[in-house]
Amino acid sequence: MIDTEMNRDNLAGNRLFTRDMANILIHPANQTALREMAILGRAIEATGRLHCIFLVEDGGVAHMARDLELSDLGCEVCVADAYGRVYGSEGSERDESSDSLDGTTQRNEHKPGFAAMHTRFGVSVLAQLVAGLLKRYRQRKNIYDFLRTHNPALIVLGNNRHYGLELPLVDAARRADLPALIVPYGYSGQADLAVTRSRNSLYWCGSAPYRMLKWLLRLLRPDNLFEINGKNLFYYDPVEMLGLLLSRMLPRRPWVLGASGITKIAVSGSEDKDRLIERGIGSSRVVVTGMASHDLLYDGASNRRATRDRLVLEYDLNPDRQIIIWAVHQMAEDGNLDWESHWREVEAIAELLGELDAEILASLHPKADVAAYMEHLAPKDLKVMHNELSRNLPGADVFVAGYSTTVHWAILLGIPVFVMDFFGTGYDMYEHAGGASTVTNKLELRTSLQKCLVEVPQEQSGERAKTNRSSSVGVLDGQAVARLQGLVEHLAIGK
Repeated sequence: MIDTEMNRDNLAGNRLFTRDMANILIHPANQTALREMAILGRAIEATGRLHCIFLVEDGGVAHMARDLELSDLGCEVCVADAYGRVYGSEGSERDESSDSLDGTTQRNEHKPGFAAMHTRFGVSVLAQLVAGLLKRYRQRKNIYDFLRTHNPALIVLGNNRHYGLELPLVDAARRADLPALIVPYGYSGQADLAVTRSRNSLYWCGSAPYRMLKWLLRLLRPDNLFEINGKNLFYYDPVEMLGLLLSRMLPRRPWVLGASGITKIAVSGSEDKDRLIERGIGSSRVVVTGMASHDLLYDGASNRRATRDRLVLEYDLNPDRQIIIWAVHQMAEDGNLDWESHWREVEAIAELLGELDAEILASLHPKADVAAYMEHLAPKDLKVMHNELSRNLPGADVFVAGYSTTVHWAILLGIPVFVMDFFGTGYDMYEHAGGASTVTNKLELRTSLQKCLVEVPQEQSGERAKTNRSSSVGVLDGQAVARLQGLVEHLAIGK
């Protein structure tokens, strides 16, 4: 059994203080999480009471951390490889030879489903398991060394179940009796995650592949199962799950955010809190704070006319026409379409929107390949936004998106929003909040938008965005960062 001795006394005996203040370790697992956590980190650092250390994995997250200039604001940015080995800051170069134990790169090795790919290439389950155990051992050791050096008073995460460094960090927090906090950065419901898993037989309990292994795992950890449409699903790839179990990193009830290893869970709104309580999380562990980006929405909504005028000037829009912002959803990236079909769909939607009597602004996902999207969108009758959606959305009259956290933003602002569900997923994540309409095909999208543009003039949309300040999906009062900061200080230094 893999183990590494780790407790608070061991960490306290190896402190390296560089400041007369407590350290906060913040780990954003992806770029979306980093955008939210950067807002919080800046605010915390500005108080002078706590010092923020961002631990990011190399790649897109590290490069975004550099672009956000977190170090210039006083935050410390440490870049690690997939084994948790810290080798530099903000995208420094590293020795690629240590990327894997078996000749594969970590960018692929730790992704769900990669075990099945290995099997097709003749690598045995035992070899995969041993490689996974060695990886977890190295992660645990490296994370332990990192914590011993920096001695954080609190670990801040966006989740407690992801592949990568989240699991060893949660494990380390538990062993060292360190408080751990989850802060909100996006929406992912239990059911929609299960729908994605249900498309891959790798996660089906009781069916090939790995039928016997799945039977064993079901006996050992029934709390890792979730039933949807008559199927019992595992949260993790079964080979990875066995490795996590043997290395004592397998979370309890991973289908529920923060079910294990987390002290407090900050959530966007009352709907999220009610959902977690319904799934067995104690109400005292869940705190409604709102998302840090909600404060940016509030700033824009508080002076919507200035936000709108800025968009008109910045993107050379006709001020007499309504503005539709389209969040281009990642149909290929999410596995719903192959890339050829994805580009056809993107171009078709762009052409449809371009035919409307409105100004169209396209917003790309933070992880999108901008150059590739520009190649397909540039010839269309629209403009591609180059700054954050949270700063621009309050200036819109209508919002169009796929299933996304940004839909919640529009609901919170009171902006009419149309959710494109062209693949029949049927998620119900917005039905209780109101303000969002689901469309299932392009004809319905066109008809709905044309009707909306007539029924909701600029003045009415602007008034709704200015007055609708609260909802079950969040709180729009400009105080989300202050609430999150207060929670961080309470957990870290008892204030």
